[in-house]
Amino acid sequence: MKSAISPKNSIILLSYFLKKRAFFIALFRHLNFVGSRACYNTAWTFCKLLLSLDPDNDPVGILLLIDFYAIKAQQYTWLVTASFPCIAN
Repeated sequence: MKSAISPKNSIILLSYFLKKRAFFIALFRHLNFVGSRACYNTAWTFCKLLLSLDPDNDPVGILLLIDFYAIKAQQYTWLVTASFPCIAN
């Protein structure tokens, strides 16, 4: 079942320092919670969501976690595509 809200459908950029810190921290803590419960696909989806909100600054360090959760969620093609965009085709 696909969710109706998708980061691909709209461009949503949030600045970490403009009253959004609590939102980022809440999402990050929820991501850690679902990851600790072995819900790796959900944790990987939250990683993508957090990275899409502020990709330039990456305020909570999602780039350090997204590869781990992609491997645990068995999203190997996404990992190769994200790691090597010019040779993935």
